[in-house]
Amino acid sequence: MNFDSIASWYRWLEWSTFGHALQRCRTAFIGEAANARNALILGEGDGRLLERLLEVNKTAAITVIDSSPRMVELARRRVGGNSRVRFVCGDARRVMPRTGEFDLVITAFFLDCFRAPDVALLVGSAATRLVDGGLWLWSDFVPPGRGPLRWPNRCIIAVLIRFFRLTSRLEADRIVPCDGFLRSAGLGLLAERRMCGGLLAAQLWQCHSGPGLGAGRLA
Repeated sequence: MNFDSIASWYRWLEWSTFGHALQRCRTAFIGEAANARNALILGEGDGRLLERLLEVNKTAAITVIDSSPRMVELARRRVGGNSRVRFVCGDARRVMPRTGEFDLVITAFFLDCFRAPDVALLVGSAATRLVDGGLWLWSDFVPPGRGPLRWPNRCIIAVLIRFFRLTSRLEADRIVPCDGFLRSAGLGLLAERRMCGGLLAAQLWQCHSGPGLGAGRLA
């Protein structure tokens, strides 16, 4: 799986199909990251999420893992070689930091690239590096539910999966629900926002053992 072939025009592709919806979804809870000290971003892409994180958080050390050399180059260029950011180019299943404790993990339109066993592996591995009370910002496409938009959303997801399997050797053949894996890894859901008729979701999770933030003020 490698997104190099579409990296240069990915932003245009995203905008032409979804407008600003994916970026709004990525950054729905970014304000909750303002006080993070040590952040881990898996599958950053071209750096737009990283740029927003650097805007709201002025002190955190940030580790970015992405398997696409071209995406890493674009992200590095976007943030101007910021000294707070460490880029790791490689498959997150194999290059996850062995040491270090993070109080923030971000996965934005990343876990939908994998089949269920690898989603479980990635969530479990990252969760073991998340400190008590640490936050996880998750955003992604979600499996179509009930309602009048079920079939249109199902068609959209099928087309997207087909496109990325052809252009980027995407491994996933369907959208895998992630909430069960996150709960099994010891996290609790604080807040959720749905967008585009339920096609997209942004969620804020936290380690159970940490101090509760209270979902009510975030919803």
